[in-house]
Amino acid sequence: MRYALSAVVDVVATATELSPHHVNMQARRLQELGELSRSPGGRLPALVNAAQVSRLILALLIDRPLVEAARLAATMSDYRHEGMPVGDYIGRMLVSAGGPDFLTPTSVLTAKASITVHAPDAVVVRHSCLDDPLEEIFTAAGSTWSPDDADGITSARTLPGRLLHRIGRGLAGVAE
Repeated sequence: MRYALSAVVDVVATATELSPHHVNMQARRLQELGELSRSPGGRLPALVNAAQVSRLILALLIDRPLVEAARLAATMSDYRHEGMPVGDYIGRMLVSAGGPDFLTPTSVLTAKASITVHAPDAVVVRHSCLDDPLEEIFTAAGSTWSPDDADGITSARTLPGRLLHRIGRGLAGVAE
């Protein structure tokens, strides 16, 4: 699925209650780095896929200035776990969040996806509901990470399940 970048900015800003200007500026930084598509010209919008949307979300979760966060998100989106890039993993989470069976009504408030940045070595994604916790550790090639390395964490932010659900639903509504 592909989404108009302007619509993605609106969806993410609304779901996270971040300033649309801030989300748009981060999207522009990622475009400058070639991580998000640009408009082909004319009246055609820039179209992005779910993995590219995840780069934007990663950049917004990194507690650094815009340009540095965009660069780090671009690098980290290629960190892998069992061959899968973290950008693809988060993208799949977003697409499934737009589906009707992502979260049951009883678990919607307790489910969460958290992305912990251990710069520059790892991204830890925890995705859990009450009965089905899952933790995946994405690292650069050859790097290792363990929970004992938590002292070196430079930034940690949590994306609650309700926001992930809102973003996924919003993306489902703006799919091209």
